Amino acid sequence: MIRIVICFLFFPLLSRGEAIEWLRQDKPLEIGNRVEVLADPDGNLSLGEVCSVEYQNKFKPYHTTNLILGYTESLFWVKFTLNNNTEDHLVLEVAQAGLPICDFYSKINNDSTITFKAGSNTPIGAKMIKSSFQVFPLSSGTHEYYIRLSTNSGPIPLRIYNQSVYEEKSLSLKFVYGIYLGLMLFVFLSNLFFFFSLRNYLNLVNALNVVIFICYSMVVVDGFVVYFRKIDMLFWYTTIPPFGVTVQMIYTLWFLEVKKYRPKLLPFTIGVIILYALWFAIKFFLPFSIVQPINTLQALLSFFIIGFISIRVGQSGNKFGYYFALTYFVYFLLVLAEATYINLGKPAYLAGFSYSGYATVVEALALSFLLSKKFEWEKKEIEDSKSEAQKQLIEKTVENERMVRDQNMILEQKVEERTHELRDAMQKSDDLLLNILPESTALELKQYGKAKTKTYDNVTVLFTDFKDFTDISSKMDPELLVEEIDACFSAFDNIISRYSVEKIKTVGDAYIAVAGLPIPSEQHAERAIAAAIEIKHFISNRKQEKLSRGEMPFDIRIGINTGPLVAGIVGTKKFAFDIWGDAVNTAARMEQHGEPGKINISGNTYDLVKDKFTCMYRGKIYAKNVSTRLNTYCIKQIQGLGL
Repeated sequence: MIRIVICFLFFPLLSRGEAIEWLRQDKPLEIGNRVEVLADPDGNLSLGEVCSVEYQNKFKPYHTTNLILGYTESLFWVKFTLNNNTEDHLVLEVAQAGLPICDFYSKINNDSTITFKAGSNTPIGAKMIKSSFQVFPLSSGTHEYYIRLSTNSGPIPLRIYNQSVYEEKSLSLKFVYGIYLGLMLFVFLSNLFFFFSLRNYLNLVNALNVVIFICYSMVVVDGFVVYFRKIDMLFWYTTIPPFGVTVQMIYTLWFLEVKKYRPKLLPFTIGVIILYALWFAIKFFLPFSIVQPINTLQALLSFFIIGFISIRVGQSGNKFGYYFALTYFVYFLLVLAEATYINLGKPAYLAGFSYSGYATVVEALALSFLLSKKFEWEKKEIEDSKSEAQKQLIEKTVENERMVRDQNMILEQKVEERTHELRDAMQKSDDLLLNILPESTALELKQYGKAKTKTYDNVTVLFTDFKDFTDISSKMDPELLVEEIDACFSAFDNIISRYSVEKIKTVGDAYIAVAGLPIPSEQHAERAIAAAIEIKHFISNRKQEKLSRGEMPFDIRIGINTGPLVAGIVGTKKFAFDIWGDAVNTAARMEQHGEPGKINISGNTYDLVKDKFTCMYRGKIYAKNVSTRLNTYCIKQIQGLGL
């Protein structure tokens, strides 16, 4: 205490710096170039020691608007003298949130010193003035002030404000932070919504990009995360940037389809991503003084690499490459403005918000906009492709009609004798068409040259396949194997026809059918199960016959599910009527998780037939693309159908 008192009593004789004069003004007074700085590498110096003659001579004048003390974990002492002969109540703002330690000392009289604690290690509730920055009250009159701080971040602006002006500015800045978070949260939720709606993982990665942008602003640059909770600023300051550029490189590779448009760049891009990911892991074992410069270099390189890849992809035909490069160029310009402010203290921030913060907003909005336009472009390409396919089909039909007319003119005299043959051929063609397509679909195709895809709200899908088919088929004569499959599937065809169940297709040893389309039926679930029961009995009887002859039999698994699906014709050659949707996938899972010789149904089907059949609950299973587990049941016996 004696050393402190002596320091302040004799300071006017020792100080080499001039006192800062406060004149009544509404604008902040920048004092970064009017203070003196003393390095304290070990952090062991006390206030009394730095006030001694020995250390007073070691203070060095600072000459830039913002203090730039380097990327280090060392401590520093900053001193200045302020003369305030006005009635203004003043505050000092150390405008940097990323200072772990920031202690403020002010001499009020010859024997007392007021100390205020701040910094990111101090909870905001414990600060004298609640702010994401470090803010301290200044006394009237002429006083010497000391700041003891540690820095692991960028520049440190030092400003003196009229207290009322600062309060207005602080309130406005909090409002800006609120708008920023609201806007970024909207972009984040929008991407999540489109991900869950469209199942497009680009939206999910872009949502992660937005989170990284928010963290970059809240922690690395503007630092207003302290309003929400106390965190280890040094850890996140060095973690967020390398993680962010790694994710952005992955997003660039994915979004621009580098593999498709510029395959020669793919190994280079993947190599950069691997290097960035390795650095993200290695940096945890290196000191801050090494990590932060490399982080800065890595971020700078990422701008040029992403720009280079984007332009090359654009030259290869992906027009989004140029747009992507433009967004990152704008982002780079704003970051460049941030770097200029760091070194020169200008141009001043807009509304107190950093240029890097604005850069994250612009980039988040631009990337989300490009992502939506990418989907529109791809959708248009698909529609154009479909239109071209339909156009070709129509042209082929017209050409066929012309050829028929020409042929008819040449063979006019033979029309009578050929009429019967043509009628037979047409009948065979109709029969063949009806054999591969539902009647209503076939009629629509004949009438209009195409058939519309239709959505069915509630139908029942039936899946079967043979257990251990691959193993059995390897042990059977190929001709006998084909004969056996043909016999089984022919029997299945006859069975489902009796129950008005529509056969869709066979895939290897799998047999797929659906009840309730193309003609809707209220009893679709019951019909599908009735057909499944008869199929099961057929396979069971055939198994006994083959065992009695010493032949290798088949066991069958049957899965059934009810739900909505889409049905229609795919392709322009060798027409195939097919079905799509979660109901189809779930029916397949019912079959895959079923037991041989039993009929496994989903909870949806069970709800429709529980009064018609005796069912046994089997438990829950996971199904592909379904976030919850599905209830499954096994058909035990029939109660009575009345079909």
